[in-house]
Amino acid sequence: MSGRVKRLRQVPAIRTGAPEADRALDALRTVVNEMLLLPRARAILRVRLDPGVNRVPHGIGEVPATFTWTTDVDGAVVSNAQRANPTPDKTLWVRLSGAMPANAVLTLF
Repeated sequence: MSGRVKRLRQVPAIRTGAPEADRALDALRTVVNEMLLLPRARAILRVRLDPGVNRVPHGIGEVPATFTWTTDVDGAVVSNAQRANPTPDKTLWVRLSGAMPANAVLTLF
């Protein structure tokens, strides 16, 4: 088996010949195929952010298309600072606005 992960495009129909089992498999296939259409997180990072620009190593080896964030500080805002980043395939630069540090979860896509 190779070390590469193969992304499925869509799960094909599976038939058993038993109508009740085929209906259950069709329902399951529908749910799985809908899930395959969702964006997948490439990395989920727990980090401590200080006010200003933070350089967060991500290790995915490619430039993330986008990211989402959540913090433990009410009113904290995390924004993208990638424009000045010379190594976006290795680090994510984010800016924390606010006066205090925050624990954050960054989800990279």
